[in-house]
Amino acid sequence: MADAKDYPIPSFLFQVSVSTLGSMYFSEVSGLTRENDLIEYNHGMNKSFSPLKMPGRQKYSNVTLKRGIIVGQNNFFDWIGQNLWNVANRQSLIIQLLNQEMANVVTWKLVSAWPVKIEGPTMNAGASEVAIETMEIAHEGFTIEHKS
Repeated sequence: MADAKDYPIPSFLFQVSVSTLGSMYFSEVSGLTRENDLIEYNHGMNKSFSPLKMPGRQKYSNVTLKRGIIVGQNNFFDWIGQNLWNVANRQSLIIQLLNQEMANVVTWKLVSAWPVKIEGPTMNAGASEVAIETMEIAHEGFTIEHKS
């Protein structure tokens, strides 16, 4: 019989922490992407006449956070309000994937994160969905830690 640790971790249990705002829960986190530029290099000693492919500059995409609006929880709006006049209030942002016991399994640590976009909910008188706010976070890279 397979042990529970042999199964993939579900992606629906996670939390987000910002160094000065504390822990918060979101309904969705997306955009944890790192990509390397591809450098193709040709040199005269290559007998196959195909270019060498080497890794170039790393690029990180912005991270998108979504959550339902809760009365009195506007600390994200306060954070984006602090980013004015070419000065960003950069924070450490930590995203933790949790297991069924709510223990941390994988951690993404975003370096020098700051909000670049905030979007309010789509309002429709004929709908019954939860009001969702969206925030887009820029950062200068991340590390990934897997717990054993």
